[in-house]
Amino acid sequence: MSRRKPEPPRKRSSAFVPFPTYDELDRRLADAVRTIVNQHELDIESLPKSIAVVSGVIGEGVTTVARTLSLLIAHEMGASACLVDCSWMSDTSTPSTEAEPVGMYELMTERCTIYDALRPTGGESKLMSLGPGNLPANRRHVLARSAQFERLIDLLSDELDHVVFDT
Repeated sequence: MSRRKPEPPRKRSSAFVPFPTYDELDRRLADAVRTIVNQHELDIESLPKSIAVVSGVIGEGVTTVARTLSLLIAHEMGASACLVDCSWMSDTSTPSTEAEPVGMYELMTERCTIYDALRPTGGESKLMSLGPGNLPANRRHVLARSAQFERLIDLLSDELDHVVFDT
């Protein structure tokens, strides 16, 4: 009898996963994130302006941790924050044929303003999100390493207290 090799977890775009509100956060995860912040004695002034949540493999909870961190920054620290969905960099799925709302791609290519691209998120007035927008698959890696992406980070950092990247 041959054993079938387990399939790797399928990547789900964070656009399809509802963003929780503060009251819906997993309390154990929220406590773990608070512990990290407290251990490093980070407060609103010493918390890094830009934070990237990363993992070596897909399916380890990067989106969940990034969302939790951004919600805690907005709700508990009272700072403005933006969760930037950069999970498109490793997404190999075929893009949807439906038009996405404007997002990072349109902002980087100057097809919209920052106010058009940012979306209120998680029921928090100080929390925004920025999705990939209509980013063509063949431009993903090029734009991720471009001067346009650097300008995007600068723009977000100028407008918001903290930027959390979901990679």
